[in-house]
Amino acid sequence: MRIVVTGTGSDEIFGSYEWLHSETINHFDQWMRPATMPHFIRIDPLLWDKVQHKSFLKRKGLIENFQQQGFSLPEAIRLFGLFHLEADALPRVDLGTMASSVECRVPLLDQEFVNTALSAPPDTEKNVFRSLGINRIPIEILNRPKCGFPHPVFVWAKHGELANSIYDLLSEGQFSEFINQDHLKGFFKDESSLLVNKPSAYLYDSASSLWYLFSFALWCDINKLKIDI
Repeated sequence: MRIVVTGTGSDEIFGSYEWLHSETINHFDQWMRPATMPHFIRIDPLLWDKVQHKSFLKRKGLIENFQQQGFSLPEAIRLFGLFHLEADALPRVDLGTMASSVECRVPLLDQEFVNTALSAPPDTEKNVFRSLGINRIPIEILNRPKCGFPHPVFVWAKHGELANSIYDLLSEGQFSEFINQDHLKGFFKDESSLLVNKPSAYLYDSASSLWYLFSFALWCDINKLKIDI
């Protein structure tokens, strides 16, 4: 049996994501809103605002529920961040490893370790966690700036064959009438790259939006579903 160990969960339990350090619920909500999706999908602005507001109220309600249990706002936002594990990070790990017949372990989500991590103040640099590596990890790695390890699908969405597939499906498929074709063409004509060390946040978020639209459109085609907005 092949077994891999992953560090999934460290950012959530140590509170190192910047959006977990929001000072108000409204500020936190700005991190949660998809910045570029409204540019690519043709939808009534009033309907989009209604969807956004409904999502905001749901997030606000969950955070306020934590506050009613005695947690401060920063603590409540940090606890809310754990939903990211349930909704995104852990399913992604499970699906990816199971599809490859690989057994995966997530040691950082040991219950005792999680409780210990949550008892410490949130830290964007995870200094408490780094201290565990002293005398065990080379100093150049231990002191290396925090960085993510995102999957390269957004890069593929901008460069390479996947870019062609995305453009063809969204410009010619059943979703074409719902897609702002000017923004779609503009994304692929933009000569800036996602391959640089610090790509444009707007470009990165645009690739994210297009990837989600492409995935949904492809899923509808595979399942022979007709969408009417």
